[in-house]
Amino acid sequence: MSRKRATLRTPWSCRFASGFTALWLGWILLAATKQLIRFFPPPDAPLNGDAQWTYLPNARALLKAPWDFLTTSPDSYHVAPLGYVWAAVWGADAPRIQLAHCVLFLACVLLMWRCATRLGGRVAGVIATSLLVYHPELVSFIPQVLTEALYLFGLMLFTAAAVEYVLSDRHRGAWLGLAATGLTITLLSRPVLQIFAVLGCALAIGATWYLAHRTSSTNSATERWRRVINRPLCAALFAALLLPAAVIIKNGVYFGVWGLGTGAGSGLYYGVSPNKMGMEPVFSGFDYDAGIVPLAADPTSKGNPLSAQGDEVNKRVALDIIQNTSLRDNAAFFAHKLQAWLFYSTPELHTSYKLRSFRIFEWLAIGFAIGILLPGSRKRPPNAGLRLAGPTGREAERWGICVLLLLLVLAMAFQLTPVLYNTRYNAFFMGPWLLLLAGVGAALVIQMAVQVSLPLTARALLTKNLFGIFLVALMALLPPVLTSYAERHETWAMDPYRPGPTAVMLDGSAMGPVKSVGATEVGQRQWRLDTRRATLVVPFEAAVEKAALSKPLEALWRVRLAVHAEDASEACQKLRLTVSPPASLGDWYDPEPILTLRVDGSLHTYAINGNDVLRPKGSGSLYLTFDCPPGTTVTWAGAELLRSTMPEAARALIQRGEPIDPYRHSEPF
Repeated sequence: MSRKRATLRTPWSCRFASGFTALWLGWILLAATKQLIRFFPPPDAPLNGDAQWTYLPNARALLKAPWDFLTTSPDSYHVAPLGYVWAAVWGADAPRIQLAHCVLFLACVLLMWRCATRLGGRVAGVIATSLLVYHPELVSFIPQVLTEALYLFGLMLFTAAAVEYVLSDRHRGAWLGLAATGLTITLLSRPVLQIFAVLGCALAIGATWYLAHRTSSTNSATERWRRVINRPLCAALFAALLLPAAVIIKNGVYFGVWGLGTGAGSGLYYGVSPNKMGMEPVFSGFDYDAGIVPLAADPTSKGNPLSAQGDEVNKRVALDIIQNTSLRDNAAFFAHKLQAWLFYSTPELHTSYKLRSFRIFEWLAIGFAIGILLPGSRKRPPNAGLRLAGPTGREAERWGICVLLLLLVLAMAFQLTPVLYNTRYNAFFMGPWLLLLAGVGAALVIQMAVQVSLPLTARALLTKNLFGIFLVALMALLPPVLTSYAERHETWAMDPYRPGPTAVMLDGSAMGPVKSVGATEVGQRQWRLDTRRATLVVPFEAAVEKAALSKPLEALWRVRLAVHAEDASEACQKLRLTVSPPASLGDWYDPEPILTLRVDGSLHTYAINGNDVLRPKGSGSLYLTFDCPPGTTVTWAGAELLRSTMPEAARALIQRGEPIDPYRHSEPF
């Protein structure tokens, strides 16, 4: 009887909320399962390189002789330890690991729901979990033998438990323990949070000491700080660092490598590479050469970029490139990298269009929420205006968590700017916290659009509702519009005067007289384009360099020309290059061989990769196809094919101390 009366007294709103939560979680988990099935590789699918050559072999070696592997095999420090320990837990069996990662992802969906609803209510939970499940790229990496799924689980466990520790009044010690466990998992799988973890621990210890020795105060703000920043927090952060510290000590004592793993050198080398523009080499048409460079500079590395020697060589080369690049060029280069981390890169506009839309939506939701909350926030009475949606209470703490997460996202972007950029790193290292904040921000904007109970006049309330509806419309419409605009107008290209160390393969002496198709010669080395699509054909003789052309060396073209059009429209800004006969048909992805022209009548030098479809097999022709209004004039100044001499430059740096010159100031002729 008492149970029945209690049920009758339960508010209908609570029962509705519980029912909605159950229905939504059931639906979103089903949607997540469908996404995982969609991307789950078939049994005969080849494994990715990291799994085939690193994680699974290391896991088998660990299972065979654990102590010997950890203390005598250099493979044990080539990656963070959970890369192979986690695989060993599942018997180094790829399908079982992939299935385990799918289960971890479903747990991440639940953790995202918990975080978002605690910070911004159920609407925030719906948006955040939807963004996570329907992310254009993130889910595709989950059913793989990689460490990103494990890192994501650790990050979400750490974040959810930390939120509960701050907001809850019960079981706070247990929440701290779970937070420490999640942080440890991230550090042992992908140690990108190690600097933040160490700094956070140091700051927590300092703040705890300060608060403990501050003169006794009944100030409510001080008490809130003491409730969160205290000895248990310091102990939890310290505990999270214990296992990673033990791994570092083991690696240092047995191998002289004082870190959780190697690979930072390769990441930095690719991240500052001038011709690759700091991104995935495939984006710019180049190859992975982090093994060739250490092999040339230090043969004891055996060309393994993960060996201690190879890692050190790549690190020294990268730092020397930065040191010998001007401050202005470094600033422009890293600003472009930072933009890529914050908004995804320019090539991804063509390989995965939705990534930019997702990221724009995330930043719009966060920006609109900040704009709503900040103006006059100190002047408003406690119950007037908008607040973070969700459960009442701990408003200052919830606001503080959101601010801290945003600061961590920005700090992560700055930390990642010097290292290799790729989609996977961006989606997992930047994405989860941004998805969470976007859910909370979007919920706040929606709350503004539908608010009905604020202590405002009808006119003021209507004004706020209309403004909120306007912001919601912008959040929905702007991302695809801005992405479409970026796809049409956003360009990128390597600096033709900073291609890295290079040597000439073909220059003007190998070039024959220029011919034309759809153009008329009107002066010395000058043509008028007679048709919309006109082509200049530059023959070259490569008999002397044919052997060099066939070698697997990175190459690039530099061309110099001027374009003048009466109507300098956007249609005249693209120049397509082709080579006949090409050395190969390329890989699974070839960037468009397009140069973005400056249509001002002045001579300019441009650079583009000279590999695969742009690598000549021997003597042949370079074709330059314009898409310009008839009457456009083109002045040809010359072209050259260069090869990268980075291995030789690295050898000179390591063995003789000669600095690397990343510049080439001469012009093609």
